[in-house]
Amino acid sequence: MKYRYMLSGTFTPEKYECIHKGTERDFLCIEIPSPFSYKNENEAMKDDSFSYRFVFVDGEVKIAVYPGEDFEVNKDANGRKCLKTWVKGEPFHFYNFEEFKTLGGMIHEMPSDMIFHISETDNLSEDELISKLEAWKSETKSTSWDEKDYETNATFTDLFPSLKPEDKPIYIDNEAYYIVKED
Repeated sequence: MKYRYMLSGTFTPEKYECIHKGTERDFLCIEIPSPFSYKNENEAMKDDSFSYRFVFVDGEVKIAVYPGEDFEVNKDANGRKCLKTWVKGEPFHFYNFEEFKTLGGMIHEMPSDMIFHISETDNLSEDELISKLEAWKSETKSTSWDEKDYETNATFTDLFPSLKPEDKPIYIDNEAYYIVKED
């Protein structure tokens, strides 16, 4: 039995429009497998320090795997606080779409009407936020949601057709993780 770390991430184009227009998709949820598998879950957890970016190399868009990530709070052009992130080191692995899928990677393209935009909650009090979340939960409770309905087979190059070799790597938000068992 082997174990592999899986990152659950997201890419929200409008969040990064100052960096890259990239895709016309509304919101992408992505499950990225670590390039390595291990004998136990504790060893697999060591891969939680990796960071992942979409990059254009060798004539196609791939996911680059870096050894780590750093963060710093900055201010944007409008004086608002924002998080600046950058990768540590050089990429040590690149996933093309086929390898990504073979190792269990998935991309879900979420329609905009199913997304609860966090930006709408920025200036709400705690009570208003709870009320909004409860309303959203009751609205979506009756909506059947099957992740297979939203899985896309679009390649990375299909998703980011305008990405060029000279562009900055595109950030993938690290939302959560899980460990999978492999035979």
